[in-house]
Amino acid sequence: MTLTVHGSTSDNPVQVTWRDGRLEGDPGLVNLFQAYAQAGEPIATTLDGDVVEADLTDPVKAFLMIVGQIPVVTALEGDPPPGIDFAAELAELREDQQPQAQRERGRARGWWRRTR
Repeated sequence: MTLTVHGSTSDNPVQVTWRDGRLEGDPGLVNLFQAYAQAGEPIATTLDGDVVEADLTDPVKAFLMIVGQIPVVTALEGDPPPGIDFAAELAELREDQQPQAQRERGRARGWWRRTR
């Protein structure tokens, strides 16, 4: 199973791909997500405000962790995890991220870690 999340942090395009428990893509985000997973950090998700334990072995938890920490998600590609509808989730993320995108455009540096 492979899924890719495209988005932006501080107006910089980023991409993270999860492939059967492994991450590829933006080095800063990959390192961050790997550290979260190794520590079993609780991660607030953008979807329903749930909190999940960071886990790269579970496709649903990995997906929720990635989309929950990329401030502006622009596209989802690949194989949706069980119970996830990419089209519906992307529409919800875009609706939730409208104010976030405006903040991103106004931010000069750093990236916004969004939690609810």
